[in-house]
Amino acid sequence: MKKILILLQILFYLTLSGAEKVSDPLRDAAEKGDTAAQYKLGNEYFYGTENRKVNYELAAYWYRKAAVGGNSAAQLNYGICLEHGLGVDRDPKNASLFYLFAANKGIREAEYNLALLYLHGSQNDSKLPGEKAVAPDVAKAEQHLKNLVNKDFAPAMVELSAVMLNKKDVTEQDRKDAVALLIRAEKLPDMTGKGLRFLADCYYGGIGGLEKDPAMTVSLLKRAIEKKDLDSVTKLAFFYEHGEGVEKQDKQKAFELYKEAALKGQAYAQYKYAEFICENYEKDKGFEYAMEFYERSMAQECPQALHRVALFALKGIGLDKPDPIRAVMLLERAALVGYPASQYSLGCMYAEGDGIPQDDLRSFLWFAEAAKRGHAAAMRKLAICYAKGQGCTKDDKKAVLWLNYAAQAGDYLAIQMLEKNRSNPVLSL
Repeated sequence: MKKILILLQILFYLTLSGAEKVSDPLRDAAEKGDTAAQYKLGNEYFYGTENRKVNYELAAYWYRKAAVGGNSAAQLNYGICLEHGLGVDRDPKNASLFYLFAANKGIREAEYNLALLYLHGSQNDSKLPGEKAVAPDVAKAEQHLKNLVNKDFAPAMVELSAVMLNKKDVTEQDRKDAVALLIRAEKLPDMTGKGLRFLADCYYGGIGGLEKDPAMTVSLLKRAIEKKDLDSVTKLAFFYEHGEGVEKQDKQKAFELYKEAALKGQAYAQYKYAEFICENYEKDKGFEYAMEFYERSMAQECPQALHRVALFALKGIGLDKPDPIRAVMLLERAALVGYPASQYSLGCMYAEGDGIPQDDLRSFLWFAEAAKRGHAAAMRKLAICYAKGQGCTKDDKKAVLWLNYAAQAGDYLAIQMLEKNRSNPVLSL
């Protein structure tokens, strides 16, 4: 039915009266096969003008005409329509072909889109038929990104640096190479806000041979914000909240930045905005309004928001009574994406049978997950599990090992346990 409607629209526009055709020279030229006119007409329908309303179906129709006729810019734009389903059925596989046609004619943006399509693939969309999907292919993606790096295309440098930094077996040389790419890209006019944010993160963490520099981090984040990078607004808010890299701590400024990003849909900012509302930073707004933003953040699987609302459920805050089952469900969502605080909380709930059936095995497994991610209290709890054989085989050596890890990570109780029985720390567990 959709295709029939599109066809009727096209026929309607193609059978305009002679008088109207005379007043529309762009359409006349497009109908005669002028690919430049077809491309321009497609743009007018895609973006809208004073005389033409936005119409993605007609935009895609004219882009395709021009693309088949060899217009490289139209090949790029028709590829975008196909990849995202704008005016046509979504077809990433066919989009990749049009991106390739344009890329072979030197259109850098087309090769960049092709690289991203290979990098992430499209098979995660269960509604997409297999013959229209693109499988992830990191090797092909890297090849296209490297081609663009050789052409000084900053967005490609940014994406290639991200590939390097996110490798499972990332080396120090990978980090140095990634930082070198970002520094090189920073000097180019097409450097992205995302790239400036990545470089800011590297300065903050002292990654790739850089000296830790909070002030430089803040400076780069401000430049990223000028390029409309929403995540940088949230990150800058953090620095004002904690007084790092700025002249002085300014929680009001932090609140305003979190609010700005939250209202635009940034998940972590929605969580932080809710937290500030609970601290009475938003006058005349109470807990119910805060919950609206916790829920928006949870809908995007923000682990901090999931964890906070789980704690509310445990205490019955905003509810008629405590709801440990809801708490466990929310904690598990956060834990499964690797949030150690939620993993630790789950371990405690299963260990104590806090409103749920007591389960030593699950408790041990969640403590182990949190401990691997550096959660100091979880390391101590894991040591206790090994010492007592709770949910695992009793192992005094592992118990002492994890107790030492916990102490090194700053867990006060672990330090006390070690000091109490230096000759045999297991006795303290």
